[in-house]
Amino acid sequence: MSKKSRRRRGNARARRQQGKSLAIPIVVISIAGPVVDVTGRMTALGAPRDIRTRLMSLYIVLMFLGGGAGSWAGTIAYELLCGVGSRVQFDYSA
Repeated sequence: MSKKSRRRRGNARARRQQGKSLAIPIVVISIAGPVVDVTGRMTALGAPRDIRTRLMSLYIVLMFLGGGAGSWAGTIAYELLCGVGSRVQFDYSA
């Protein structure tokens, strides 16, 4: 087996490993997000009828503000760190 074919097999293993390491956070976020949302809504819906509408409005506004703040913070972190650690890097030099 030549050096070149061994290097290609090593790169393929590294790409598969990087894909597996991204799967766990994606699954956790996909489960945790809806759980937090449903829990927040159920808390607001458990309130007396006269303040339920105001609580739900406040809840939705806070969810949008939180999402916007998270997007902004992610953009700033990406800019400050120049993308280090926030992207999958592949070595295609074979």
